[in-house]
Parts: sequence; structure tokens; C-alpha cells
Amino acid sequence: MNTRADALAAARERERALVDLLALVERIRQLMSEEMEVLDRQRPRELERLVQQKNELLAAYRSRLALLRAGMDMPDRGNPALLAELKAAAGALAELAEREQGKLARLRAINEGIVKAVGEQLARRSAPVQGYGKDGVMRTITPNPRLNSRPASVVVNQAV
Repeated sequence: MNTRADALAAARERERALVDLLALVERIRQLMSEEMEVLDRQRPRELERLVQQKNELLAAYRSRLALLRAGMDMPDRGNPALLAELKAAAGALAELAEREQGKLARLRAINEGIVKAVGEQLARRSAPVQGYGKDGVMRTITPNPRLNSRPASVVVNQAV
């Protein structure tokens, strides 16, 4: 009789673990959606808080999933409906993570392009002006001070 009670207690514990894992997956999904909204609003500084929370939740997810998998070698794996729901939620989370990675890669490429263009423009502006003198020889031409052609300095935020 005791083994039956132990088996029921273990089954309840696995079911509770599945429900907790589902709640964790949902919270991670919400955080990832918030991250994507923050990226859409172009506010990368707000990501720091979300990334820290997401990393903590992902660590908890991995550890609970490992514990759950360790108990899955038993004949009664748990509620099949909850297992199917967890698999579907994990699949949706993976798809969301893939979309987020794509968005981050695109934003990074755009940011790098902007930084490169600004750097090239600054290099062109600060390079000495070359031209031909009265004698037909290539030399550095002194810019006209009335045209205000001094090099400019620019600071670019590279956080993404």
C-alpha cells in the first residue's frame, strides 16, 4: 500500500513540476516579447533589466527541466496533456527566440553600418584636402576659414 501512495505522491509532484515549468515558460515568453517591443521602440538601455530577469528565469527553467527529465524514466511520466502543452509551449518559445535573434542580428548590422558610415564621413572630412597648385603639382590645400571646414567630432552610441 505504501508503494502505491508513494507512486501517487510522485505523480502529483511531477504534475506540479510540469505546471511550474509551464508558468516559467510563459513568463520567459512574456519577457522576450517585452524585449522585442523595447527594441522596436529603439530603447536599448531598457533591455538591461529585462535581460537580467530573462537569464535568471532561463537558469531556473534549465534546472527544473533537468530535474523533471531525471524523473521521466519512470513508467508514469505524468499527465500526457500537460506534457503535450509543455512541448508546445517550449516549441513556441524556441520560435520566439529565433525571431528575436534575427531581429537582433538585423539591428546589429544596421548599427554597424551606421557606425561605419559615420566613421567614413569623419575620415573624409578630417582628411587633408588635396589639389593642384599653381605650378601643377599635387599638394595639400589650406581650407578657406570663412567656409568653416574644420573637422567635427561625433560620438556614436554602439549599444545594441
